Amino acid sequence: MEDPDWNSVTLKPFNKNFLTPIPQPTPEKEQEAEGSGNGSATVKLVGLRDNSEFSLDPLQGPVLSFHDARLPRCLRDFLSGTGFDAPTTIQANAWALGLSGYDIIAIAQTGSGKTLAYLAPALTHILLSQAPAADKPQAPSQYVPGEPCTPIGLVVVPTHELVQQIQSVAQQWEKRYGVVTVALHGGVSRSVHTKLLLERNGPIHLIAGTPGRLLDLVSTKALNLSRVTYFVLDEADKLLKLGFANQLKKISNQIRPDRHTLMFSATFSPKLREEALNWVKSDPIYLQVGKVTISEFSGLSEISSNIEQIVQVCAQHKKEKKLIKFLTKLREEEKAQRKKSGVLIFVNQIKTAVAISDSLWKLDFRVDALYGNKPQNLRQKVVNDFKCGKIQIVVATDVASRGLDIPHLPYVINYDFPSNLDIYVHRVGRTGRQGKGVALSYLTRNFKPLVPDLIKLLEEHQQTVSPLLREILDDKAGTQNEAESPQNEEIELKEGQSGE
Repeated sequence: MEDPDWNSVTLKPFNKNFLTPIPQPTPEKEQEAEGSGNGSATVKLVGLRDNSEFSLDPLQGPVLSFHDARLPRCLRDFLSGTGFDAPTTIQANAWALGLSGYDIIAIAQTGSGKTLAYLAPALTHILLSQAPAADKPQAPSQYVPGEPCTPIGLVVVPTHELVQQIQSVAQQWEKRYGVVTVALHGGVSRSVHTKLLLERNGPIHLIAGTPGRLLDLVSTKALNLSRVTYFVLDEADKLLKLGFANQLKKISNQIRPDRHTLMFSATFSPKLREEALNWVKSDPIYLQVGKVTISEFSGLSEISSNIEQIVQVCAQHKKEKKLIKFLTKLREEEKAQRKKSGVLIFVNQIKTAVAISDSLWKLDFRVDALYGNKPQNLRQKVVNDFKCGKIQIVVATDVASRGLDIPHLPYVINYDFPSNLDIYVHRVGRTGRQGKGVALSYLTRNFKPLVPDLIKLLEEHQQTVSPLLREILDDKAGTQNEAESPQNEEIELKEGQSGE
């Protein structure tokens, strides 16, 4: 697969500035509204290539309302039907930047509304980038049956679950605006996708896909990315961790260099910063929502203040007993209150997911397991059953859970503590989406190297730190203390009460 010679190609102009300049609220009111839907949060804008301070024109300030008169009417109409009260902080700022034509590298906590932060501008871009006037939105209709599919928008994500989540949101546009979205990912035969792209009955405007499947379809000439003018990389940190850097470079090279690019991530390590400047061709604006500092790029993003983080020091052989005790207490409390709460349990290995799921099933818990080797149709069934409440508990590995978006998920349990704190941030971010939540983690002594940074993270978020966690650093916490400590029991009761 050869890279196009963009220097020899005459590129058709396109519009990427859709924000009508109208005076906005005063800074005091603006800052107050800015936190709507996401609690109070600091926002920082920086020119990433030279770390220079950046400030928007006052007329390009955060979009604080779905009815903001600066937004194109088609976008206002769509947003008013989403069911949310107001934009989250990342949405308010990403829309202001994105709809003003800036390329963005945005860092924000998991569950902060990132998907809509880039899909809302995608809708606008597809409808208006070639439209004769802003009041005449038009989904481009040109296509040639049998020729490669040439989308306008492309969203690249690490897993097929997230692809499907994006498609479910974007499909709301099809009936109203004629904007067609297609999902391309592993788990589906490549021949099925090839037929879908080549034998389509009309144009395809937006594609959400995983890197490997996208490159497969480009190499077989079922897909051509030369027409893409709106390019999104979501969960870029995970894309990098999963080894997709080379594939992303190939995808990026297939897209015209003057495209509009937005990158979203929960963390921002030095390695990701280096790669990001290769993926985003222009001088991007670094949009930071939270506590990551531009100078250090520590790799740890802010976790919502609505999430209560509880870390229990625990011997390995005691974890299952403690988990069952907690879930039994939760079931009894919720039976008395006539309510049901979803619980997502993370493990590090497939065999653990199966074993814990089986143990809980035998105790009459409504539970299922989600892991990478499970057939695609069964994985989707687990997701659907969890969303509709048919099952209450899912035991999952990290890769399988990516893209599992359950609004208002009250509980996340790290049965196995993750191998690094970036993964911890992602897992904990699964709870408290748009609301409160509790994240309970069992930590064994072999995770001692993570403890100093873990304590720092907990303290930065005003969380209670167990004395046993501090004692691990001094090698004072013995196995018996870890298993039977009164402090651990006290925390467990507090955890049970927090769901009331």
